[in-house]
Amino acid sequence: TEYDEECHLLSNIMPPAAVNGSYHVVGFEAIIDPRTAAHVHHFVVSAAMSCDARSRDMSVVWLWGPGMVGMTMPPEAGVRVMIGGFKALHVQIHYDNPQLLEGLLDSSGFAFYYTSNLRTNDAGVLQIGDPNLMLIFQPIKDTDGPGYSSMTVSNPAAECTDKWAVEEVTVFDRALHMHKAGERMVTRQYSSDGQLLRTDSVDYYDFFQSGGFSPRSTGSGFKIKRGDYFDVECFYYSKDDTDKIVRFGLASNEEMCIDFLYYYPLQKQGVCNPSLQSLRAPVALDSVGDLGRSFGSCTGGVARVRQRWDLSALALLGALCLCFTLPV
Repeated sequence: TEYDEECHLLSNIMPPAAVNGSYHVVGFEAIIDPRTAAHVHHFVVSAAMSCDARSRDMSVVWLWGPGMVGMTMPPEAGVRVMIGGFKALHVQIHYDNPQLLEGLLDSSGFAFYYTSNLRTNDAGVLQIGDPNLMLIFQPIKDTDGPGYSSMTVSNPAAECTDKWAVEEVTVFDRALHMHKAGERMVTRQYSSDGQLLRTDSVDYYDFFQSGGFSPRSTGSGFKIKRGDYFDVECFYYSKDDTDKIVRFGLASNEEMCIDFLYYYPLQKQGVCNPSLQSLRAPVALDSVGDLGRSFGSCTGGVARVRQRWDLSALALLGALCLCFTLPV
């Protein structure tokens, strides 16, 4: 496992005439080098005011994983850049080379599409579950050998929605994310008085088919109000061919449990840590039947069909491509 970090000031990569303008980024598209596609684990693209790695205003704006191609923002939202918006793009690229192959050079990257026709709202990404890996080094299963397990983390309103400057935000897409041991994932949203508002899930998770799964239940979008809180439950299977206990961590053979929600309007609180009380030991499950899958339902387990790219209708000012030639 290897991580590469890149940062690019938008003033250096956008046309000179664009420096004094205000724009919305309205689409992202992955460009994966076919020679090294098997080794590109994911991208995370964040926007910030500068290339200072300590920048506190950094906000995730797009992520890519296997099975994903790109995304377009809804007509009412976009990521604001240049005047009145972000000035730099940070790119984190995760490579996976378990065979330790030598001589590999990757030229993958991504394109982003922008317009001077500003939308009504600035968009961002809300991260719930365990985005900062507070579970790092925790095993996903208490016992050795193959078997199923589950882990639930809670995101209280005090660490999340209570800090918003608005009464509600609109979610228009999401990406449920685990790694190779992930089997199923469920997010439950509760109101401030404890009422279950909605349940979103992926009943059969396969990292290589969709490293960021968008469930059909997202539909045309939904609301999150100030005071709402979340439980995020992740299910795993430790295979019998593993030679060590799988733990939470950054590596490809370690695990995560994160729900990335694309939303508007943008708020300063975009990362919601789990409560310490919810960081408990995993629960052992007896069999695959304990995963609670519900195949064929309209609310979970089936990825919704993303709209085909139709950028001609967006009145775009331009598009830019960032590609990197890096050793894997």
